[in-house]
Amino acid sequence: MAISAQLMGERKQDALACAFMLWQMGEFGFVLIALGAQHQLLTNQQVSFLIALGGLSMALTPFLIDKTPFILKRIGVLDRASQAWEGEPKSSTLYSDHVIICGFSRVGQTVARFLKPEAIDYIAIESNPILVQEGKAAGEPILFGHVKQKDILKCAGVERARLVIITFTEFEQTQIVIDAIKQVAPEVKILIRTKDDSQLERLKELGVTEVVPETLEASLMLVSHVLSMSGVPMSRIIRRVSTERHNRYQLLQRFFTGEYLDVDEDAHERLEYLHVIALPDKAFAVNKSIAALNLAKRKVSIKALRRQNNEIDNPSDHTILLANDILILQGKPRRVERVEHYLFDGIE
Repeated sequence: MAISAQLMGERKQDALACAFMLWQMGEFGFVLIALGAQHQLLTNQQVSFLIALGGLSMALTPFLIDKTPFILKRIGVLDRASQAWEGEPKSSTLYSDHVIICGFSRVGQTVARFLKPEAIDYIAIESNPILVQEGKAAGEPILFGHVKQKDILKCAGVERARLVIITFTEFEQTQIVIDAIKQVAPEVKILIRTKDDSQLERLKELGVTEVVPETLEASLMLVSHVLSMSGVPMSRIIRRVSTERHNRYQLLQRFFTGEYLDVDEDAHERLEYLHVIALPDKAFAVNKSIAALNLAKRKVSIKALRRQNNEIDNPSDHTILLANDILILQGKPRRVERVEHYLFDGIE
């Protein structure tokens, strides 16, 4: 193995290190031994010896990998063991008060293009070798590796970063990355991109500073364009969008569902839906005030009331409900269903 590596142009110390790391018998070796025994090419004693040798080689390999630098030093190939083995990686001092972009695909590259004109230092971490090669050729500060590796995070100077941006959306993968970041730099701010807000609370519990749900942000951007093209002043649009983000997209989590809703079970129980009902003449709620119905106890609210073509938003608790009133209820599906039966029949 060492000779083959040297013939391919590797340094002697690297060739020997490769030999130490790959000398053990692999699984295919045991297959060959079994075939040799089956065709009576090997005796039982030879089979036993080869199996024991293979098991011993597998057991010794981790020890040899750990001690490779010192072995190379003893045989005179390496002057200092630390030349090949530094132990715990140290944090890079090349970066400070910078932004770390985890993932340098389309989203990561877009972020970088906006940071550069503002003279904000950044470094990207990418596991795709082609993206790394092309990025480096274009002069981008980019490291090759996976962000779940602590040594990569330290090389990027995560302890001194002003912000870490996670651009991929797979929740299982982001959990691992967040945990690695928090172990190395507990105080660093983390901004994460997600497909929707289904894991928003869990991400906040993990220590994420801000979550950007793509679906909801796309809705906000669409609304911004609609309001702008409708003549609403930009200052008012910015204020409303900022308020919605601050309130964690509450306005965007209330909607009519129809007969079919394409969300998972967790989201189905987390989101609050709007449901319209019309009070018949003999409904239990007719001629009763909203306060008397005590809907707050049932965690359902009346968001609007339509009466004789007049709509009342957020009617007060003193409002008396009349026959043929149209109510817009807001709450989780099962609660809304129970309240509907209660308003009609008085059934608790």
